[in-house]
Amino acid sequence: MGAMAYDIVPPDPASMIESLSALGYTLGSAISDLVNNSIDTGAGTIDLDFHRNDLASYISVADGDKGMTEAEVQTAMAIAARGPRTSWSGAELGRFGMGLKTASFSQTSRLSVWTRSAKNKQPSIRGWDQERVVNSSEWQLLQSRRGREEDPCTGVGVPVRSRHGRVVTRVVCSTYCKDGSCRR
Repeated sequence: MGAMAYDIVPPDPASMIESLSALGYTLGSAISDLVNNSIDTGAGTIDLDFHRNDLASYISVADGDKGMTEAEVQTAMAIAARGPRTSWSGAELGRFGMGLKTASFSQTSRLSVWTRSAKNKQPSIRGWDQERVVNSSEWQLLQSRRGREEDPCTGVGVPVRSRHGRVVTRVVCSTYCKDGSCRR
């Protein structure tokens, strides 16, 4: 039998990221998924911060876990970082590495993660901006400028409560705006 002919057909980043935002999460189930993510990391404390101010509204989930290295935060922010064949602990609530992204994109078009491990002096800050991915048709995972503790999607400072751990900040939450005039 000869070699099989095939085409490589990667998913279109614009279509895929917009599809992730349409998976049907409620605000409550999205927050629950983010809290479950913190529980899976073994976080002893989890702080939720709700800030309501129309287009500047955000929700952050901060935990005091061990934090992540540069490589770990990139893996955490990757779309479908794990599959069903990946080994996982039965104690973990999440399995496929999609909850952080799908839960966040269901509520907003921007997702940022701030993290610092106990051994790193500088934090790692990464962000997905759905509009940027759609316009560029590339998976451009944004980075904060070196030495700056700001959201790479907005340039706004990241609210940090601990010396290490992780803060997941969601900006411009469309379902959280008080008058419904906010856009995703």
